[in-house]
Amino acid sequence: MVSLELRKCRSWAYLPALGNLQRLKHLELHKLAELKRIDQSSGNSLPPNLKTLVVEGCKKLGELPLLPSSLTRLEVNDVGLTTLPRIYDHHVNNMDFESKETKLISVIISNCSNLISLEESFLLQEHHIRSLRILRIVDCEKLIRAPLLFSEMDNLAEFHIGKCYRLRVRENDDNVLLPRTLKELSMVQCGDLQLPLLESLVGLTNLTSLSLCNCGRVRSLPQSDVFRSLRSLREMAVADCTSLASLGGLGALSYLNWLEITECPRLQGYARYDEVDEDPVLEFSLEVYSLWIHTPDMLQREPLRRLHNTKCLIISVGRDNIPWQWMQQNRTSLETLEILKPEVKLLVNNLCSLKRLEFDTTHRFLEFPILPSSLESFIIRRCNPELLARWKRKDSSEWDRISLIRHMRIEDKTRNRLVKSKM
Repeated sequence: MVSLELRKCRSWAYLPALGNLQRLKHLELHKLAELKRIDQSSGNSLPPNLKTLVVEGCKKLGELPLLPSSLTRLEVNDVGLTTLPRIYDHHVNNMDFESKETKLISVIISNCSNLISLEESFLLQEHHIRSLRILRIVDCEKLIRAPLLFSEMDNLAEFHIGKCYRLRVRENDDNVLLPRTLKELSMVQCGDLQLPLLESLVGLTNLTSLSLCNCGRVRSLPQSDVFRSLRSLREMAVADCTSLASLGGLGALSYLNWLEITECPRLQGYARYDEVDEDPVLEFSLEVYSLWIHTPDMLQREPLRRLHNTKCLIISVGRDNIPWQWMQQNRTSLETLEILKPEVKLLVNNLCSLKRLEFDTTHRFLEFPILPSSLESFIIRRCNPELLARWKRKDSSEWDRISLIRHMRIEDKTRNRLVKSKM
């Protein structure tokens, strides 16, 4: 037997040791609601050649047995663990130690509400984490101690830490030094780790994706020298960072496929010079293909106000029109404009390359936008029913302008719709 999967064995409180299953390579335990223990009485409680271990929905299971060094993938979700296990070092002497190193590639720990510490776990066994490529620790609300040895993770490509808001870093913890192999970094509500992780970005030349969400301690993004060193960065998202007041040296980047900056209230409105720490970039070259911001006034901020050649712009709340100067800089490049909640009459007739306009939801008094002749598609996903009825009237001024658009799709909550398409 090579693979074993146990699901919804709700009355099982105990599993015997599985060390005698020499050929078993894949083991999955799903929703064993009463499982409290896996026998560890013998030397190998788990199969010695196991490659994949998935444990999910075993809320009463307080600990896992020693892991075999053959393991390549570990996934633990919604399990009652208070700590993570160690990997069983079954080498006889130092001569064969290297041959017994783990091949661990992926570790995903999620929704373990009783997990308190990663101390004494396999993540501190230096020789067993050198092959690790993916590490995700999310939704572990009681996790306090996570002394991760990044300096030993020579192959780490993805690190996600999220919703572990009680995390604490001791003064003598000096291992928050991310490896240069890192390609993706995601930080969501991660307690004391927010600032040390952000400060360790410099020199990550392979980093392609960076995400910060609900990082309330971050007041400014890194300075220009840090961003200048991130030569491969192509996607960046910053959301719900309530203390963020400056984009720092973001303008030192050369190009981003995707940039999202939303729900950061101190970045909305006009900058107050006494509350931000801007890092002026003299040699500005940043171009952003797709940009998502919360409100149009953010386009007055550095470095967003200097953007040009942007192809797609998404605005969460359209409480103002897009600044005229920004439109002028992007009038021949912007092709797609999406406003999730437009609140004022949109004036975009000078965007001569605009082809697609989308609204998510509209109020009843919204005026029909002033559109460029280049527009080919106009879509409203959840239109106010009264507004839809007014715009559908064939004798209305709105209908005259609708008739000029090649493709039009407006739908309200009751599934009434206006669909118009012509070749």
